Amino acid sequence: MAKELPFSFIASSFTAVVTPQAIRLISNCRIQEFRVLWADYLEIGYTVTWPLCIGAMIMVPQLIEILYSTKYLTDTGTSVFQIYTLVAMIRFTYFGLVPTALGETRILLYYSIFGVIINMILNYILYYTLGMIGPPLATFISIVVMGFFYFRRSLKLSQSSFAVVFRIRKIVALLLEMLIMGIFTQCLTGWLNQYIQSAIVPFLVGYWVFVGCIVFLKYKDLLRLIRSMNHQKQ
Repeated sequence: MAKELPFSFIASSFTAVVTPQAIRLISNCRIQEFRVLWADYLEIGYTVTWPLCIGAMIMVPQLIEILYSTKYLTDTGTSVFQIYTLVAMIRFTYFGLVPTALGETRILLYYSIFGVIINMILNYILYYTLGMIGPPLATFISIVVMGFFYFRRSLKLSQSSFAVVFRIRKIVALLLEMLIMGIFTQCLTGWLNQYIQSAIVPFLVGYWVFVGCIVFLKYKDLLRLIRSMNHQKQ
């Protein structure tokens, strides 16, 4: 079974656009504008990436059957898939944006090495204690720890705070919308499964209903964020 679905391409695409802007704003001492850019970048990342990942977790039986085989539809196979999907959710952003913009390449090197060491140690420990669930869980924990240290250092370097760059109300609203749509999608796919034997149709209907509704609800916010980021180019 492949480890991760390629949901992190969203963050990679926006990182290529945001990094030059971040470097320019910081080099010109426009710190307040940089904070807005960083917050916009983070919001776009989780607004687009999280629904894709949560949709996959909701439709995990159908998705595993389509991508791999029904033989992976076990408690272990499902858990491994879901953990790697959580890993993809955490990768909604490039953790090293601020150090990169400031030219602090040593931070990138040290934290990357730190993350690899934690992952290696946890891989061995968790594999022998939990079995096949251990390696993906080790990856998840190491990324969470590395992300924590990256953000703590980044906030200090940019003289920002968690509340400034993470728009908590937007995150809570997104989580509530995904919860409501997730319940509806589960009911919809459960009804479809009663009449359709193939996993493809319930997956396509359920996944795109879930993702499509979230995108529809967040369409204006996404347009606003893109316009705001384009404004920062000026």
